[in-house]
Amino acid sequence: KHLTNWTFERLASIDKNVLRLGAYEIIYEPDIPIEVTLNESIDIAKKYGSEQGGKFVNGVLDKIARECSSTEKKHL
Repeated sequence: KHLTNWTFERLASIDKNVLRLGAYEIIYEPDIPIEVTLNESIDIAKKYGSEQGGKFVNGVLDKIARECSSTEKKHL
């Protein structure tokens, strides 16, 4: 849903797995600050992922984080 103009199959395997872990932390681990999850995920993608992996991971996880934040606010 958050992969605009991309399919999950086209992603490099490192980028896919960084997105999986980051999305899991954002959605299911509220005690981990979103900023920490974003920073760690971006750093891993930059170091081990594709050439533009850091930017891509940042964009996708940021969309997920914004959606989760707005969903939580609606339930308060």
